[in-house]
Parts: sequence; structure tokens; C-alpha cells
Amino acid sequence: MATTGVSDLADRVEVELHEQGLTRTVRDLGVLRQVAGLLGAEDARARQRRLAEAQRELAGAEVRFRLDEELP
Repeated sequence: MATTGVSDLADRVEVELHEQGLTRTVRDLGVLRQVAGLLGAEDARARQRRLAEAQRELAGAEVRFRLDEELP
């Protein structure tokens, strides 16, 4: 993740917190970087790829429900 991405994210977080009258809880940029990575804020293309992968996995999932008449 590029340093500018973390800096931009930190700036956006600060603006949003200020507008809401809140203070930042996460002060460690390393932790903020990890959270940004989990949220996909570091790279929109990578985030889209992860979302597409999750959608493919969900599309392949099979869910079965027992009907009331099948219950003992």
C-alpha cells in the first residue's frame, strides 16, 4: 500500500471525525493501514477483485432448508 493512500485515508478519517465531533480511536498508522487493507481502501481494483471472488464463492454455495412436512 502506498504511503499516500494511508495519508489520504487518514485525512479523510480526520475530516469525517471532526464533522461528527468525534476523536480518532486508532492512532497507530500501522493499524490504520491494516484496517484500510481489510476494507480495500488501498486499491480499488484489488477491492473489486476480492468482492468478485466473494460473489463467486457465494454463488457456488448450496443452502438446503428442511420443509415443515419433512419434520418429524
